[in-house]
Amino acid sequence: MEDRYLFRAMRDDGKGWLEGFLFANKHGKHYILPYEYYGSTSLTSCMYVDPVTIGQCIGLKDKHGVLVFEGDVLRVMFDDCEFAGVVRYGETYMSRCTFYVDTGSGVRLLHQHNKNHIEIIGNIYDNPELLQEEA
Repeated sequence: MEDRYLFRAMRDDGKGWLEGFLFANKHGKHYILPYEYYGSTSLTSCMYVDPVTIGQCIGLKDKHGVLVFEGDVLRVMFDDCEFAGVVRYGETYMSRCTFYVDTGSGVRLLHQHNKNHIEIIGNIYDNPELLQEEA
């Protein structure tokens, strides 16, 4: 299983975060099958999530080995450059869609080679104050 196919979202009852495989039913409700139940044929392992908080794993880990998801707030440090921002997915330069860090004053692309210089310092849902601090 590839990490980049995982999703994270807040449970719709507000009782914590789930990571796993994202599904939607015909009524538009989103739910996640936690990856520890991967291969299970029982839908009782699935839990409904708040669609506003859904974020895809970007396929990178931070310097502590923690998977990075859309909506995470990162501090990136390499050479003599340091910046912070929110992980987002969308169109960037050259009309390419990709994951990037929105610093508030521009965008920075993330690459596998600088994963040892990335640190998750929170996320936009649990730590909205980080957006104001980094602005």
